[in-house]
Amino acid sequence: ARSPQPGSAVMVTREGTRVAVAGTDRGIAIHEGPGLGRVRTLGGHSDWVLDLAFDEQGARLVSAGRDRTARVHGVMDGSLLAVF
Repeated sequence: ARSPQPGSAVMVTREGTRVAVAGTDRGIAIHEGPGLGRVRTLGGHSDWVLDLAFDEQGARLVSAGRDRTARVHGVMDGSLLAVF
């Protein structure tokens, strides 16, 4: 899988077991596990992703983009839960 372009935002879960990295290519790479290998890429934004935040359990991720949208993603399955 292709790596995102230079990171525009990085967020780590409280436990440090999951990392989200947003690139200027509009994608969000999710890394998890002992070696923090990439497990999936989230998409949906039409411009750069500027900020990221996990919920307390690390199961949902909110992304804010330069496209003026905020998106709530289900981290485990990559689903898009809401767009604001």
